[in-house]
Amino acid sequence: MKFKRTAIVFAAIYAISAPALGYADWSLTKLGTLGGASSFASALNDVGQVVGASEFVPGGKDRAAHAYITGSDGIGMTDLGAIRRFSFAQDINETGQVVGATTVDRVTGFEHAFITGLNGAGLIDLGTLGGGNSRALGINDSGQVVGRSEITLANNTSHAFVTGANGAGMTDLGTLSTLTGRFSEANAINNSGQVVGWSHTDEGYSHAFITGPNGVGMTDLALSLGLVSESNSIAYDINNSGQVVGSFNVSPTLTHGFVTGPDGVGMIDLSTTFFDGKGSNAFSINDAGEVLVSVEVNSNTFDTFLYRDGKMINLDLLDVFVTSGYKAFGFSDLNNNGQIVGTGVYNLFSPSSEAFLLSPVPEPETYAMLLAGLGLIGFMVRRRAAGM
Repeated sequence: MKFKRTAIVFAAIYAISAPALGYADWSLTKLGTLGGASSFASALNDVGQVVGASEFVPGGKDRAAHAYITGSDGIGMTDLGAIRRFSFAQDINETGQVVGATTVDRVTGFEHAFITGLNGAGLIDLGTLGGGNSRALGINDSGQVVGRSEITLANNTSHAFVTGANGAGMTDLGTLSTLTGRFSEANAINNSGQVVGWSHTDEGYSHAFITGPNGVGMTDLALSLGLVSESNSIAYDINNSGQVVGSFNVSPTLTHGFVTGPDGVGMIDLSTTFFDGKGSNAFSINDAGEVLVSVEVNSNTFDTFLYRDGKMINLDLLDVFVTSGYKAFGFSDLNNNGQIVGTGVYNLFSPSSEAFLLSPVPEPETYAMLLAGLGLIGFMVRRRAAGM
């Protein structure tokens, strides 16, 4: 019996871990639109539910766009609606809760952060910190939401915020500055409640920041990483180990992408390490430490690379994009299964675009190991059922 239990455990581990071993190719799924000319993808979760925005009335004075959610692996597109005409989805968690912003007043054009229920059900206005506008930019699996909000109607000063579970309450995270009128913005939150983003300093520079669990305490990440204080930096994303990605200025016109170690400690300069100092920006990271990096390969020409296992894969050169019909494309987010979402442009001179889902195809030997692992599980279960 001990052997049986051990064999089943090892077979299960073998089967589960096999897909992480390697990719032979990639498949491209075009997600369509809600009926208009264009759609855009912003984020996805681990089952491949994609969120973003899509036109649903083709052009003219009646043009409008709504947030959407898809089913698993990008199948189907459901309109999430809007409080007033426009909405845009920015992020999604593993239960399918979606966050973003929706217009709430036709006259003022004010937009408010929103959260939905499970699998995009319902659209709930999260309000503001006192001003007219707010926007939700990230959500974790307990439904804690982060973003930015104006703090008064008197001016447009915005601060980073974090909520409690399921979007309850909105807490002002403040800024790294002791001066009033400074700005901050929260871009992402992990399942421990660590928040990352950017904030003005007393000197007026923008510095990347990280907080402790549940948004407590704002630490100047730029200074802790040893970056020059008289320069700008920003943190875009954080994974559940606390690894942070973002970019920092090495000159007024040149940025380098970076990735940190756990809890924002230590840093790899991706431009210096992989791209001979060319301009770059790291904007998404998964729990395996895979990173999406935009790189200026030529003057004003940018390609997106996947940083994986210490190597860089140029996504722009994949065969699926050569035959896709897209004239240009950009990438937005990746999940823990290596799936990536983005938006392709069909015509550079007219607004015609379509969200897509890029999925890795396992190598043949990975399939073989997966089947072998599943076969061993089945064999042991049959032996047990037969009383052997």
